[in-house]
Amino acid sequence: MMVEAGGVEDSWRLYEAGAPKVTEEVLTEGLEAAKAWIRASIELQRELVARAGRKPTIAYELLSDYADDVFDRVQQVGRRRRDQGQHGHRQDRAQRGARRGPDFGLTQLGSEFPDREREIKAAVRALTKKLVRKRIVEEGVRIDGRGTADIRPLSAEVGVIPTAHGSGLFERERPRS
Repeated sequence: MMVEAGGVEDSWRLYEAGAPKVTEEVLTEGLEAAKAWIRASIELQRELVARAGRKPTIAYELLSDYADDVFDRVQQVGRRRRDQGQHGHRQDRAQRGARRGPDFGLTQLGSEFPDREREIKAAVRALTKKLVRKRIVEEGVRIDGRGTADIRPLSAEVGVIPTAHGSGLFERERPRS
């Protein structure tokens, strides 16, 4: 189900002039009414499939950036090091990298898995992403120490270029690197 909203620059004037505002109740009624049409559409699709039949599924091979054995070993060697490297209060990228170490065990794993450096690096990235997300969800802290509700300073300016129609500048503070 999809809800769309549209408007133009001066739409607010319609409300100012007395146009009725859409209430939550009206939206709820509209969504409930839409369910009947969605159900009918699904039933028609099922009827079409029943009449036309299904094409056989094409055989395919799942591809992965790394094999399970590489990922499992990356977890064993690096999980604790990587987890420690992600923690810290307001560390910039360089500080986090120094704390993790330059190769995150790639030297050790490279000798265990010769010619699979690409897989090792992909597994390290996947583990890092997994740990960062886990920390955000469980502890409410991002990798740079900000909380989930903290945002970087923002600024916006319109009419930056006087000869251009609709020019603007939007800036957010870059993360410390």
